[in-house]
Amino acid sequence: MTMPTPSVRRPELDWIRIAAFALLIIYHIALFFGPWDWHVNSRNPQRWIASALVATNPWRLGLLFFVSGAAMGLLGRRLPPGRLIVDRTRRLLIPMIFGAIVLVPPQAWVEAITKFGETRDFAAYLRDYFVEDGRPWAGLPLNHLWFIGYIWAYTFAVVAIAPFAPWLRWATERRLRGVALLLLPALYLVTVRIALFPVFGITNRLSWDWYNHASSLALFLLGYLIVDSEPVWRELARRRWQALLIAIVSVVPLMIDAAAPLPQHPRSIGMMTCFGINQWVSIAAILGFGYQHLRASDGPLLAYLRNGIFPFYLVHQTAIVLIAWRIDPLKLPPLVEAELLTAATLASCFLVYEIARRLGPFGELVGLRYRRRAAEQRRPALSS
Repeated sequence: MTMPTPSVRRPELDWIRIAAFALLIIYHIALFFGPWDWHVNSRNPQRWIASALVATNPWRLGLLFFVSGAAMGLLGRRLPPGRLIVDRTRRLLIPMIFGAIVLVPPQAWVEAITKFGETRDFAAYLRDYFVEDGRPWAGLPLNHLWFIGYIWAYTFAVVAIAPFAPWLRWATERRLRGVALLLLPALYLVTVRIALFPVFGITNRLSWDWYNHASSLALFLLGYLIVDSEPVWRELARRRWQALLIAIVSVVPLMIDAAAPLPQHPRSIGMMTCFGINQWVSIAAILGFGYQHLRASDGPLLAYLRNGIFPFYLVHQTAIVLIAWRIDPLKLPPLVEAELLTAATLASCFLVYEIARRLGPFGELVGLRYRRRAAEQRRPALSS
């Protein structure tokens, strides 16, 4: 995916994209209950959740970047570079800016209340929110929307390599044969993890996030290059069980370390090696199983969800923060609280999506594509 989907379809990639974003929503719900600091935290954090969260950390976002690059490759079939930039700017930056102005501030307000004793109402808080050091609009946090900005920026990388894409596809296909399909990408990701992560960490700031770019952009471009390579996809399907086994083995040390009272993990060579290996083989396993079982799975449900998952992504974290803030004082049992938070978050996402579908061009604010020509065809003709 680029989150808004192109017209050329690969059903297995659409399902993987939907599942990856669904997992992201579950992950953010789990962060409320986990032991790590987040925008809002449960009164009764659950230590065991750390291991469950760590199990997805190496590959969860990498998978989204890969599928986004693959969708960019499909979109590039029908759009020249200039139009591709215009399309991605419209489809990505408009929702990102809307989200930063409308959806993110409530998250910051709740965080200020729960962590820093903020007493002002939202309207009063908002008057100072967009001002930093006396400069209006100098501070505009993106929170979870940082991913959209990265996909938009990576569009320019695609445009830059587009003249060389046929040769790059041929070279990539030749290199990723046999066991090299699992070995070479994993070796690259291990190398950049060891070399760059201890220096740069992860900032989610586009201008200074060099480890993140080295891994995420590489996966994005790999998806772009191999989306049409049937030999690579057949090899992914053939090696899916091998990839799954290696993924299980490599994630166990990360989960054990996360469960320890004093985790030692992020910067040890062993843990970074496990992280890099798991990052690719988990993605490879998911892609292989998807190609094997979901290629002929198109239908109305997929069409509905593929259009809705981007609005879900935009609104879900704001919904989680606001709902969790309201239900946590009820002191419900953790399981009941989790079920209520999950149900209310999904209901909020579906509600926003259904409203946005009826807003015509204003639906683009939350990532829906408005097809003006189709809308005009549905409009009844004026009687003479």
